[in-house]
Amino acid sequence: MTFVYMKHLKTINEMVKNPNLVKLTLKRMLIELNYLGLNLKLFDSDRTYEIYLTYRLLKKPIELLPNVLKIIDKYKKEFLKIDYILSYEQEVYIDNVLSDGLVKYVKKELFDICIYIKNSKSIRIKPNKYIYHYSHPKNRKEISLKGLIPQSWKNSDEWKNEPTLEYEDAIFAINSKNTIWDNKYDCWQIDTTNLKNKWWSDLNFKNTTHIMTFEPIPKEYLKIIKYI
Repeated sequence: MTFVYMKHLKTINEMVKNPNLVKLTLKRMLIELNYLGLNLKLFDSDRTYEIYLTYRLLKKPIELLPNVLKIIDKYKKEFLKIDYILSYEQEVYIDNVLSDGLVKYVKKELFDICIYIKNSKSIRIKPNKYIYHYSHPKNRKEISLKGLIPQSWKNSDEWKNEPTLEYEDAIFAINSKNTIWDNKYDCWQIDTTNLKNKWWSDLNFKNTTHIMTFEPIPKEYLKIIKYI
């Protein structure tokens, strides 16, 4: 038993930058979920990707789903306070389960949920003098007037249906003039010389080329260099 406990503890230490705080917050969430009768264990988890700690709730009765989601949504805010993103995806389906008398199988509506926990601010980046942001031409007028404003993951046509890619409201940029994102988008050059923004490695790429900031960028630091 001790060996299994240490094995999973090591996994969490490898995954996150503050394992004790993440473990404590996760434990609090699981305690609340267990009040619903789920009987979950703290370290009953998977690693599916290097940057994620994943936690799976499988084949649970559908009547528990509203309260489960209420607790998970509550802890999305708790994890955000310590710079972590909690996201999840769910599936509802019909399956055969043993009846209360454990004598025969009956069809019941069940749900699965996979929870993902990842750092939102993991690697601090010093950007080049010029970095580049790509945006759809429909945003050109607004950017020209207001500059760049951090946008929600839910507003992204490309990423909003991918729970594993969820992020805080952010602005993304390319830290290289040699990387072309997509020629159907406008390219905005950002002059970082006097810009006070803090920049981080894009949490879904984990490199020094794809970067992100959580602060707005005034229009004075922007110049459109390619447009459709």
